[in-house]
Amino acid sequence: MGAGDEDAETAAQQLQLMAAHYVRRQPAPPQPGTIRGTGGPTYPPLPIDTGIVDRMRQSVAQVTDYVQSHVPDAGEAPQNAAVYAWMVEATRHLDDKRRLAAEAIVYRQTLEHALAMGETEVVHAFLKRQPCPDCRCWASLTWVSGATRAVCINRRCVNEHGQAHSYPLAYLVHRHIRTRKQSPARHAT
Repeated sequence: MGAGDEDAETAAQQLQLMAAHYVRRQPAPPQPGTIRGTGGPTYPPLPIDTGIVDRMRQSVAQVTDYVQSHVPDAGEAPQNAAVYAWMVEATRHLDDKRRLAAEAIVYRQTLEHALAMGETEVVHAFLKRQPCPDCRCWASLTWVSGATRAVCINRRCVNEHGQAHSYPLAYLVHRHIRTRKQSPARHAT
């Protein structure tokens, strides 16, 4: 089992976790009441987080679109967490560049799933293992939720406007996947 398989397994587990925690809750019976000033009925909030449901659908759709664009005969994509195993299997024969792009999608989605569930420590742990692309300092990247980007906290690592360098998660994941694949090759020579 390779790193890509493990990443797909982790992404699938997180997608299942989101489904179990945010989607499959039993709806509470409506409790009629009144809203001050309107006199109309009130009901409890939805028993699901619709943003999470949308995120899950988008994740499955992105994986499906990628596979079907590169492997048109891959067959019907599962519409649940099994989509990751389907992707790994369908993309095994692709060239390195396309396979790495598929792995980057899975790894990024793993981190995004963690963020959606409020598990920012997973993303912070990932960032601590990445050097800043500009200053190359280790453990200098931190996640800024409001900005939805990683920011370098090295005070010398700034752009021409004096602002800290920041990076989208997709960029950092792509670098990580590419480096992870190059590491065994370097050690083999």
